[in-house]
Amino acid sequence: MNDISMYPNRRRKKESTILPVGIIWCFALFAFGMGLLADLALLGVYTMAMTLAFMISPRIGLPAFVMVLPFELHLAETMPISAFVTLMPGMIVGYLVYCMRVGRKAPFERGGIILGGALIAAALLSFASSDLPPQYRMFVSLCLMIAIFLVCASIMKHEREGLFFIGHGLIAASVIGGVGGFLYIGSSDYEVVQEIGTGGRLAIGGNVRAVANVVGLGLFILIASALLKRRDFFYHEQGERMFPLENNITLRAFFILLLGFFLAATAMRGMIVALAGGLFAVIVVSMLFSGDRRNRFQLSIWALPIIGIVIYSVMVLTLTYIDPEILGGQFALRMERLIYEPLSDPRVAIWMGTLGQLVGKEWFFGTGLGTFRWMAAQAGFFFYAHSVFVDLLVEMGVVALFSMLGFLGLVFHKFYKQKNVFGIGLLVFLILSFSTHGSSSSKAFWITLGLVYGLALAASFGSNLPKRAQQRPMSRPPYGTSPSRMKAVAGQQVGDH
Repeated sequence: MNDISMYPNRRRKKESTILPVGIIWCFALFAFGMGLLADLALLGVYTMAMTLAFMISPRIGLPAFVMVLPFELHLAETMPISAFVTLMPGMIVGYLVYCMRVGRKAPFERGGIILGGALIAAALLSFASSDLPPQYRMFVSLCLMIAIFLVCASIMKHEREGLFFIGHGLIAASVIGGVGGFLYIGSSDYEVVQEIGTGGRLAIGGNVRAVANVVGLGLFILIASALLKRRDFFYHEQGERMFPLENNITLRAFFILLLGFFLAATAMRGMIVALAGGLFAVIVVSMLFSGDRRNRFQLSIWALPIIGIVIYSVMVLTLTYIDPEILGGQFALRMERLIYEPLSDPRVAIWMGTLGQLVGKEWFFGTGLGTFRWMAAQAGFFFYAHSVFVDLLVEMGVVALFSMLGFLGLVFHKFYKQKNVFGIGLLVFLILSFSTHGSSSSKAFWITLGLVYGLALAASFGSNLPKRAQQRPMSRPPYGTSPSRMKAVAGQQVGDH
């Protein structure tokens, strides 16, 4: 049963990615046109095309869904309905149809269901215990966010090369978000966000964070994948791609420079800190795991100086051209405040003022889903939470906050057991990114959380393959068996006979 001849020495033939990646970029151009024209008819066509993509291949449908994120606020301001009112149901229905078509189980992973159930229960308890009018629209939105999270996790767990395609989708969404921001689609509701080139920051319809969300995540995947050597991972056969542009150094460096330029133009301190923290975690954890044979990745020493030069070039370009010519000095000013006066950030005052309004049972059950702005107004602030975790605490109490933190701790435990360096870095990126921005209804948060959780599930799902390899023949060698080693063992067996 353990005869090496059961595992033929062959490489899996690479499937061409030109067509699916081309389709992803076509969705990017379509999303750009829809954002530019803000037409309901185009939204209907886009929704049908995206739903069809989910029915045929979710690894293309998910990037198509992400494409619209940079235009979210602009579309909401210029159309009678939000674009995601149609896109979210289309995504869920399309993926469920795909699951039935291929005989896959519905996306009900136990950990995700427990988290979703805990948050829904916390929302209902907050309604029951609050004296404020219940916001049922926000409850429906929370249920849709949880469904999106479960779908993203299921896609990442089951779809081969899923991270490769979502990475290409993030690159395309970053490019259209950056270009759209420089063309400045729409007008801003906030004085601080002005037209790019007149002292303002890169945004679409005043939404700086929408651009930074997709650009930051795309940058993290590109840079982290460049820093790490691939080893056996998930259930990937030899020849399968895991990261976008992993075999094209020139294009990868170009997109790192381009996306770095866009991120700097947003002057988004929270995203820059999250990106730096996630990459720092990748480097440190890979060094800690370097002596462990179970480590799924290995730090690429030669890539460190190259990536360092690229990042240095972005910083020089930012400080010498982007900041003085485009941002009006905002980048240097905001970074200086972050370094020398971190507690002077308005977010700290918003959080402390709003938390100071909580009394008694509100600490345990919250003030009610969708009531953060009202509570902040009582303290003299007219802003949203600027933190997913603070928003959970104020609106749904410690029940929701501890449920989320416990879930993130569970995901970290999975990554640590798997020695998954990339996963740990992505988890750190997620926590840092949405600690200083977003709310419980932020679609980018739930999509990223689904990617992180699906990454942990995929690695766990694939870790059982070596055990199954001992029970029945496989079309590929078990993990840890290189082609050269197989040849040597096979030759030795022939010689013994």
